[in-house]
Amino acid sequence: MNISLLDCTLRDGAHVNKGLFGVSTIRNIINALDNAKLDVIEAGFLRNVTYQDGSTIFNEIDDFEHLINHKTNSNISLMIRPDQYNINKLYKKSDLIDRLRFAFYKKDINITKDFVYKANNLGYKISLNPINIGMYSYVEIEDILKNVIDLPIDSISIVDTFGMFKKESFRAICNIFSMHLPKSISLGIHLHENLSLSFGLICDYLEFGDKRKDIIIDSALFGMGRIPGNLPTEIIAQHLIEEYNKPYELEYILQIISQEIEPIKLKLPWGYSPVYLLTATKCIHRDYGEYLHNMKVPYNLCVEILDEIKKKGKSLIYDKQFIENLLKKGNI
Repeated sequence: MNISLLDCTLRDGAHVNKGLFGVSTIRNIINALDNAKLDVIEAGFLRNVTYQDGSTIFNEIDDFEHLINHKTNSNISLMIRPDQYNINKLYKKSDLIDRLRFAFYKKDINITKDFVYKANNLGYKISLNPINIGMYSYVEIEDILKNVIDLPIDSISIVDTFGMFKKESFRAICNIFSMHLPKSISLGIHLHENLSLSFGLICDYLEFGDKRKDIIIDSALFGMGRIPGNLPTEIIAQHLIEEYNKPYELEYILQIISQEIEPIKLKLPWGYSPVYLLTATKCIHRDYGEYLHNMKVPYNLCVEILDEIKKKGKSLIYDKQFIENLLKKGNI
């Protein structure tokens, strides 16, 4: 088993600060992770936007190249939602970007395939991130895998968007992926901190998972990511140094957390909150939790509201109007 670490601070962390890290912070984070010998640095999104200077949400690859003009030893990755991006903007292979990751729902497999073939023809390594894999039945997961394993992809990830996995459910999903993925396709793992289990689940996989399969573990500095956050890079890096002799240099990681990430967290905090425990255990879209958290709704009332959302069949797709009306009318 070859273990790689992918830091997605600049991409998943963009959910915290709308991608507005600032030019110097972006450069400092990339340089620090490169010096720390991280395997992959995910530097942001490609989306249909008007690019803002100092953002990690890019309209075109040129935006990233103007921001970072030197090749890193670490691989650089950008993420695309095929249903939210114009395929015609993907027109060249950047010397600075090694990998593109495509995050998609099952309904968007066909347009995702179009992106995969185009990216492959341009010369990129390609990873797939099926969004919120835990919301599908085992049969649906098998169907997704059967639909993509013949594509020219390098890896595919288990993405726990709702942060709902516990040991048994996580092992079950890992086993399905192990059964269906050929050895040539690495397994990615992207976990969230709703239940404060991400590190434990990774350790469990490293001990009991398929040793024949290479894995790519997603993490973020100080856990920065869509609230409640991600597996912290510093925690998993230290574990991999101690237990698997990985050559990561922790001092660069700790220095950049103090220099750049901690000041962001003081202004825009992320981390565990009981409302995300509730959305995870009830398998409800995490944006409902974010809304309730921002509205400072008492947690005991959150239980009733989330139960009503589930009762009305609104749990998997976020409906802001529905929850606003629910609170307005007191209809719980």
